[in-house]
Amino acid sequence: MCGRSRAAIARSQLLHALGDLPESNWRNAELYQPANNCAPGAWLPAVIAKPAGERGGQVCVVSMKWGLVPGYHKQGQALDHWRMFNAR
Repeated sequence: MCGRSRAAIARSQLLHALGDLPESNWRNAELYQPANNCAPGAWLPAVIAKPAGERGGQVCVVSMKWGLVPGYHKQGQALDHWRMFNAR
């Protein structure tokens, strides 16, 4: 496994594919940059169910950092996304 991903869809295309969601339904949208070769640690879009009671539809998009955080990771310690990209 190479540890790479592809997320080349434009923000507007993803929002349209999700039923024309408004831009306000995308948290941290400015962190996502479409790319054909995304390494661990890149900010990628994640579609999640909205918390109960939140207005504006059933789902929202959140830009999240791609990678695994091991259970033994100590707070404040630098993450090594390359070492932990593959769950076994």
